[in-house]
Amino acid sequence: MYKLTAILILAALPMLVFSQRELKAVQDDATAILGELSNSPNKVERVTLTSEDERSATVSVTFSGFKDKTYKVRGFVLNAAKKTIQEISPVEAELPKNNQLELTFLMGESGKTSTQTGLDSKYLKLTVAPNEGGLGSLLEDALGSDISLSSNDYLFELDKKWMFSGQDVILNVKLTPYKNAAAISQN
Repeated sequence: MYKLTAILILAALPMLVFSQRELKAVQDDATAILGELSNSPNKVERVTLTSEDERSATVSVTFSGFKDKTYKVRGFVLNAAKKTIQEISPVEAELPKNNQLELTFLMGESGKTSTQTGLDSKYLKLTVAPNEGGLGSLLEDALGSDISLSSNDYLFELDKKWMFSGQDVILNVKLTPYKNAAAISQN
């Protein structure tokens, strides 16, 4: 009995270790230049993928700084071309005073017929912007939620396979003959 319990624990151990992995920060040319120009104490210290399945991912984000005002955090799942994946809804939350935030991304029903069983994400983009009214807020509302005049963007690797489900998925199945018609018996 004890051997079976030990085997089950050892078999589940790789899944437990994998469920928590730290995401690597990605610096493209634009963020590197802005990082050099800025001397702000505000940063994202760590992003950890705490849980995932075929249709969701939860990340825990640790921030430092961001004490001077209240901030909102927007999270976007991006593809390899750094474009937002439309089937995965962006997440928005207010940054708590303890600078620790958990964001859960869910894959929604696309409502369109697909010939793919899933899609791949490559990046996670976090946008941190102050919660403030005034002209800056009005301009951001006019320009759209992806553009902010006073926000900081942080990019992390998120290599994940997201799977579709439901009746709108069309699977292509290649049929191969088993035998020729003369070789098949009636029994």
